[in-house]
Amino acid sequence: MVIAKGLQFDNKIVHGIALPQLMQIDLELRIVNILKKAGYKVIYKNHPDGNLSDSIIDFFGSNVQTVSERLEEVMSHADAFLFYHSRSTTFGQALCTNKPIIYINGGWEDWLPEIYELIVKRCCIVSAHFDERNRLIINEEELLDALARKPVEPNFEFANSYILSI
Repeated sequence: MVIAKGLQFDNKIVHGIALPQLMQIDLELRIVNILKKAGYKVIYKNHPDGNLSDSIIDFFGSNVQTVSERLEEVMSHADAFLFYHSRSTTFGQALCTNKPIIYINGGWEDWLPEIYELIVKRCCIVSAHFDERNRLIINEEELLDALARKPVEPNFEFANSYILSI
């Protein structure tokens, strides 16, 4: 399940929360295309408060199911979660599941070293970088390798320390 950041199409850029929306949709389209090309069935999880309705997300084409319900209502349909951002309640929810999580690290989110160390224990980290056109480019080989790995028992140190202990 690709977790989208909730496109609003209101021309606002909210610094520190997400990528600008055109960069975001470009990234999401490329992620979906990588997964489709590799033969995966993709669930695109749109933000429930976003203004992209399921009916207009036809540009993903075949083999992509779009859902806008809250994560807890649809998470059972996913075999794994893929995030390119952590500043979302869905990231915390996913960390508390037994499902594999892939986190695309483009270096644009600041992490405290001790927190990132725990995230690395819980998630498969895929590297990414910004190219000369300011597009976040994913290491496709790392992404496909992460998806091909046999699931292991997840590490819950982060969830136990920062989410479930509250």
